[in-house]
This record gives sequence, C-alpha cells and structure tokens, in this order.
Amino acid sequence: AKDKAKFDFPTPVGPEIIIIGVLSKFESEIFIEFKGKRVNAKSTLSIMTLGVKSNDEIVLITNGNDEKEAHNALISYIENNFKD
Repeated sequence: AKDKAKFDFPTPVGPEIIIIGVLSKFESEIFIEFKGKRVNAKSTLSIMTLGVKSNDEIVLITNGNDEKEAHNALISYIENNFKD
C-alpha cells in the first residue's frame, strides 16, 4: 500500500519515536519517503535523517502480510495527531 499524509505533530517528543511504537507490532516492511529519499519507518535514526517538519507531506509505503493493517494504523495515528 502507498499513500500520502500530512506530518503534523503537536508533541515535544520527536514524531519518529512515537511512530516506532505504533509500527513495532507489524511484520511488514514500512517505509517513509520524503523529498525523494526512502527510509525504514521502523528505524528512529533513519526517520531523523529525513528532516521532516510539521505540515510536511510524506509518502507511506507498506509491504508484507499485514501491510493493510500497518498502513491503516499509521495513517490513523498521524491523522489523530499521534494519539491512540
């Protein structure tokens, strides 16, 4: 699955740390693309290298047995401002 989402984070904790907790339960490969660069979304350091800021548009890519669930969970989490 592939989709775009606005990255809008109202929390002082880096969004990359919050996302890792959401994604760690999924087996699928999950990537974030930003400005032509693709990184593993399960890696805090990789996400930090992207330099994504609030309101930037990112591309989410999931691939694997539970890709739809992973994709939906991540989109929902981002759209709900990083709240369960």
